[in-house]
Amino acid sequence: MDRERIFEILSDWNFWFKDIDVGILRENYIKNLEQKFKSGEIIAVLGVRRSGKSTLLLQLARELIKSNIEKERILIVNFEDYRWEEYSLRLLEEIWNVYKERIWKGGKIFLFLDEIHNIPKWERFVRTLYDKNEANIFVSGSSSKLLSREYATLLSGRYLEFTVFPLSFTEFLSFRNFVVKNKLEIVAKKREVLRLLFEYMQLGGFPRVVLTKDEELLKSYFETIVVKDVAERYKIKEIEKLRKIAVFYLSNI
Repeated sequence: MDRERIFEILSDWNFWFKDIDVGILRENYIKNLEQKFKSGEIIAVLGVRRSGKSTLLLQLARELIKSNIEKERILIVNFEDYRWEEYSLRLLEEIWNVYKERIWKGGKIFLFLDEIHNIPKWERFVRTLYDKNEANIFVSGSSSKLLSREYATLLSGRYLEFTVFPLSFTEFLSFRNFVVKNKLEIVAKKREVLRLLFEYMQLGGFPRVVLTKDEELLKSYFETIVVKDVAERYKIKEIEKLRKIAVFYLSNI
């Protein structure tokens, strides 16, 4: 792949020449991630699709820069970008070389590899960097593509697992700009809290759905997760029965 094209794509995903909107900060997750990477292990970020993994990695990168980590020491690669023309170890090597030649100025690197499962044998590249101690490494992928046991096999004990869930009710309130400072204030605003709780029970906690209130989007998530992620992965042929079971469980929490 052309190196200028690689640099163009990387520039769009990184903070080297511009600021990037990272959305509403999920502070508890960020604090926990910061503690995890201090271990020196590879951090495997798991979670259901659309739970906010990619945004969380961008938020962590932004917080690192705010804590005086040079932005040139941070490399973010999103392998869901349609502009990647190939998915191979050769591409990973070229990305690394382009970054080291044009951006990096020294110091241990913070490497974020988002949707890494798209690259066959990616673990060989990651384990090499880990063994050389060249980078703090974060890899992410949907749970439909990489499960815990698969990470354990691929990374051979070199990693720590970090699971991202859709928004908790506390986070939901934050996304709705509803702030309560103590329990007394919750009691005082009981009606509003109950109204928002009912909305949360209806919409759930997928960040984009919470922000847009788009129920059609939520339906598309359901279809994608049940039909594509679950059915395809486990080779389930009775799709309609699977859909009905999922609806039953969701309706009888």
